[in-house]
Amino acid sequence: MAIFLTKKLWLVAVAVLLFLYLGRVETGTALYLVVFASAAMYSRYRSPKIDIFHPSAPSVLGFFLGLGGLSWVIYRSHQSAIPVGGDVLGGFYLLVAVLSYGLMTWGGVTWRHHWRELGLLALLAFPVRSLHTWTTLLAGISTLDAKLSTYLLWYVGFQASRQDNYVLLPEGSVEVNFSCSSIDVVALVVKLAFLSYYLFVMSPARRWAMLLGGVLLAFLVNGVRISLLALLVAQNNDDGFTFWHGAEGAEIFVTGMMLAFGAIAFRLSRGALTFDPFL
Repeated sequence: MAIFLTKKLWLVAVAVLLFLYLGRVETGTALYLVVFASAAMYSRYRSPKIDIFHPSAPSVLGFFLGLGGLSWVIYRSHQSAIPVGGDVLGGFYLLVAVLSYGLMTWGGVTWRHHWRELGLLALLAFPVRSLHTWTTLLAGISTLDAKLSTYLLWYVGFQASRQDNYVLLPEGSVEVNFSCSSIDVVALVVKLAFLSYYLFVMSPARRWAMLLGGVLLAFLVNGVRISLLALLVAQNNDDGFTFWHGAEGAEIFVTGMMLAFGAIAFRLSRGALTFDPFL
């Protein structure tokens, strides 16, 4: 029993140090989602009979593979030379760290006992934005955002039109590039939906309703933000455009979207909180 508690203590300590370190090199909401999900999983597995930290030692191969993954994250994040176009691999630090810690904790064999938890953490840590570097599958999202913003402006009475990824008004225009698209908020709401599946009891129909409703909500919120930016450009309001285009203005929209999604999730789940995942 003492050995089990010692292993548990060291694994928790390593996890805390790892999250503190990743907080210095990782930006965005993914780290917070992983921390919250990890806390929820730890709360569920407090019983020694089903504890998430197995008393048996992980496989030697799994341990060293995990140690190698964590070493790569630390080494790569401290490299001074950043590739031209940005540190593409930097987006995968959190994902590699999560998988590496899983290898060190459970090894290759015992993963089958916690594949749902590991899959959820990997999904929460996955850098969707980094896919844009290697694939053009996400390129159409910017065009879809431009179409939606143009329709919203036209619907409320403005003479709006679109050309490719540009939202055009008689007094000015804005370009909806990939960084301004809804990819981040859509990815966030998808991750929140799967996290809600872990925390709440819902029927399959309610799960689909939550996922699809959340995605539509994310597109709508970002479409409203782009429409606002187009109006600010048309009014030559540089200060307003700088604020709402920057991180602080974007966070206001994202926070509002998350609160609305939380209300939807709570309503669909009827407040039935659980730690029994994917029933």
